[in-house]
Amino acid sequence: MFRLINLSILFFLLSFTNSLSQPIAPFEPDETTLGLWHLETLNPQFDEAFILDEDNPIWFRSAVRAQNGNFLVGGGVVIDDTSRFLLLEIEPDGRIIRRNDYELESASSNICQDIALMEDGIIILVGDAPLGDSPFGGWMGMINNEGHLISSHNLYENAQMLFLRTVLSSSDGSILVGGRKRNFNVSNYSIEGELIWEFNNIASICEDIIQTSDGSYIAVGFEQNVADSYGFISKIRNNGDIGWNCQYGQDERIAGFSSAIEIESGYLCLGYHTPPRSYDGSNTNIWLVTFDFEGNITNDVTIERDVFGRCFGSSIIEANDGNFIITGLIHAERGRNSDGILLLKVNSDLEIISTESIFDVESSLVSSMLPNPDNTYTIFGSANQLERDVFESGFLLKTTTDYAWYSDHSDNTNNLHTEGIISFSEGVFGDALDLSNQRGGVVFIPDNETLRPEQFRIEAWFRMDSENPHEGAVVSKLIEDGFPSFQLYANSIQGKVGFEITTEEGGEFIEIDTNLNNSDWHYIAGDFNGERIRLIWDGNLVGTEEINSTVIYSDGPFVIGGDADFARSDLQFYGLIDEVMISNTPFDQVGVQNEQGIVLPADLSIIDVFPNPFNPEATISISFPKADNIELVVFNLQGRRIHKILSGGINAGQHNFLLNGRNLNTGIYFVRMESGTGSATKKVTLLK
Repeated sequence: MFRLINLSILFFLLSFTNSLSQPIAPFEPDETTLGLWHLETLNPQFDEAFILDEDNPIWFRSAVRAQNGNFLVGGGVVIDDTSRFLLLEIEPDGRIIRRNDYELESASSNICQDIALMEDGIIILVGDAPLGDSPFGGWMGMINNEGHLISSHNLYENAQMLFLRTVLSSSDGSILVGGRKRNFNVSNYSIEGELIWEFNNIASICEDIIQTSDGSYIAVGFEQNVADSYGFISKIRNNGDIGWNCQYGQDERIAGFSSAIEIESGYLCLGYHTPPRSYDGSNTNIWLVTFDFEGNITNDVTIERDVFGRCFGSSIIEANDGNFIITGLIHAERGRNSDGILLLKVNSDLEIISTESIFDVESSLVSSMLPNPDNTYTIFGSANQLERDVFESGFLLKTTTDYAWYSDHSDNTNNLHTEGIISFSEGVFGDALDLSNQRGGVVFIPDNETLRPEQFRIEAWFRMDSENPHEGAVVSKLIEDGFPSFQLYANSIQGKVGFEITTEEGGEFIEIDTNLNNSDWHYIAGDFNGERIRLIWDGNLVGTEEINSTVIYSDGPFVIGGDADFARSDLQFYGLIDEVMISNTPFDQVGVQNEQGIVLPADLSIIDVFPNPFNPEATISISFPKADNIELVVFNLQGRRIHKILSGGINAGQHNFLLNGRNLNTGIYFVRMESGTGSATKKVTLLK
């Protein structure tokens, strides 16, 4: 039975360095929202760990997702000093609902290496099954939906397969098995176990096979020499003929490929290598190489040792956002044992986006990784539990959700495009767009009619880089020649923020003085109702300006982070931007309380928090239009929920609640009210 691992079992939950809490969005879209852009979680982090709680050695080597959404996991278990092939069906929450093991009677041991699923539900297990005193032997078993072994084939007897490493269910109904015969081998079998064709080359062993979009196959592995090895990739046609071979890394180093995927421009191979003449493997690095469809190398990237140390890549998949997720092992500086598990995300240029690791994992093995429908990833492997005298136990790791900056209103085709140096940092309500790099960067939303409203409001959270005084636009809607149709801007040099629009009669703006050099997060908003513009700063209405003309639009993009004239890099925005929302309804259509306390678009409001700043208590006044269930909670600057004031039913009208800050530290907090119809947020400051 799987259980959630506790802190007493060596690993998994001891080494997290980033928050695993899910982000909370301050803006709630409604029918007037044209676009809401924010980060939920860009970088997947290890979240849950499940370990098989058994005394017998057990291991996982591969996993696939069944048609019912559960995991089918292939591995092995030792029973009465004999290893058996193992097949588990596991629900996404880690509960085992089916378990079967299999033994080839003539084999001295049975070690499953890979699993595949046929379209008709037949499960294929392959692995090593040495015969008698021989150390060699390959076995393939066909298993039905109920887990019963319906046929098995000893491939050593039939085809002299010495080691089996991978299996692929082909689209034509056949089975491809990769491993080693006398050298690198890929064999094609019918479902009856009859050999159709086989492919051999000079390499030592095949580690992975994928089927390509043109119906052919890509096989990767390595060639082992006396003191070194090199990577190997082969394109195989669907009749077994060679398309092309590519040998890579032949320069007196240890190198090889462990897995491959097809990408838009060709193929991406994951592997490992050491520097030339580093024969003991102590300097092993993750190695990523892309090839075009003809086998020409298009990119070659090494993940340097200062990221993870000595490490090996095991599995790679493409994420929903077009980036790539890699998992593998971190090894001690010497020896073969691993002492950590890595999680790496890279973009299409193979540049690092995020890293995560778990240490204190004794002699672990990461075998495979599967994406989940909720944008998380489940990683399968095995690890020792030496304190329980268990040599090997299978485990599952699950990551947090993996999202990019995105629009909650994708029906408007408000897709995001980046330009320049952009990274991500922790923000107010989740992860934030980080534009602090001196070379700058912006996010563009291509122009469309929905972003040219006659009336609008625009809102954003931002924090300027206090170490680099500058001026720049937080959000802009550009006209083709670089001027803004409208923009929210900030100037930490002069200590000003403002809201500007360009009309048929010229530019109009509202600007106020404020302190932007204290590293605080700020809420800024502007609206235009056809007759006037207004500027809202940190929840208060601070200025209005009558307008007697209409806003000018043309085919310019919507820009998050950047000056209206993007070519003027000296006016580039430096800092963090957390959320941006634009709606086609100005604030006066949802109400402003006494020209203060802007209502973030909903029919409820936090009227006031008094006193503010407070110590140690404050009174929160809220207004609610109808009876409903609400939550009134407090968040810190990192977006973590730290205190709940109310959760339950409330009648319509105005209500007062006490905020007690005796157990909180001096600092800035956000009081947030949520219901089924909307939300409102107010910043408060505790001074002790």
